[in-house]
Amino acid sequence: MVPRFGVIGRVSLRCSAISVNEAKPSGDSVEHAVLRHATKIVVIGGTLTVAVAVFAVFAPRWGWLLDDPRPNDLQAAKADLRQTALRIAAGIAAFTAGLLAWARLELSREQHRHDKTRDERQRLLAEQSQQNERFARSVELLGADNDAVQLGGLYALEALARDGYRVQSVYDVICAFARLHVPDQLPATIEEIGAEQQESQPDDDAGRPLLPDLSVGQGPSVPSEAYEAALTIALRVGQTARIDLTRTIISGRVITSLSECELGGAQITGCTFGPHLSDVQFSRARITDSSFEGTLSNCSFAGATLTSVRFANGTRLEDCRWDSVTLRDTEVPS
Repeated sequence: MVPRFGVIGRVSLRCSAISVNEAKPSGDSVEHAVLRHATKIVVIGGTLTVAVAVFAVFAPRWGWLLDDPRPNDLQAAKADLRQTALRIAAGIAAFTAGLLAWARLELSREQHRHDKTRDERQRLLAEQSQQNERFARSVELLGADNDAVQLGGLYALEALARDGYRVQSVYDVICAFARLHVPDQLPATIEEIGAEQQESQPDDDAGRPLLPDLSVGQGPSVPSEAYEAALTIALRVGQTARIDLTRTIISGRVITSLSECELGGAQITGCTFGPHLSDVQFSRARITDSSFEGTLSNCSFAGATLTSVRFANGTRLEDCRWDSVTLRDTEVPS
């Protein structure tokens, strides 16, 4: 004897499917749709559960649901039908409760992710606001008359750049500070200094010109510590930003790597460059008693004056410009 519950099972499953499909509009997540139509789902699930439960109670009294059972098997058939109907009712109730619980759990997870994203966004905004304030304060320090205060502002700006804050803008400010604090323009060589001083100094008793006086206080003005620090910070930036040190005075430095640097019109004395230089503009610069080694790529010496400049053996010049260059006691490798 097989109870006729197949139709009821199919109807219950179809009703459950309809409730889910109706609750899921296009472009929305399932869990949102389920919770938005939670009342409908509960009503449908509860109605089906009650209906099947009622069927389980009264169906055994309806003999037409059974295939003419023999008297001895009638009670067993009724019990099977009742148990089957009750199981279906329990399944519908469990499915409805599970669907709602799953939707709440997924929504809770999504809310947690949303809160985490919001907190992260707020943290980034707060950090950016703090960095903006640090940047403004550092720039204000550069306007002080004290070298120590200016040094603090320069190193604070470098720290901001290392943290990834507006790197190009930071180095633009540092380079601008260096260009605005260049010491008095000096002749490029000691011979030129001597020539200038000889015009104003008398000869000694023997008719010989006096030696130029290069002592501190009577010679060229000494660059400030803040100016030298600005040069140091700018020249060690590497490839993270383009620097502009046009018409500055640079002396006594070892610059191993330099890229995308503008040194047009600069006075460079006693410096060592290399082994890596690329896209460096020495146009109209005055380079004295300096040396180059390694590879110079896409560098321009157009209009520059090179005096006593040495290029080490093996120095490679790749796509460098030499238009109108002036060479004094300098040999450029071919």
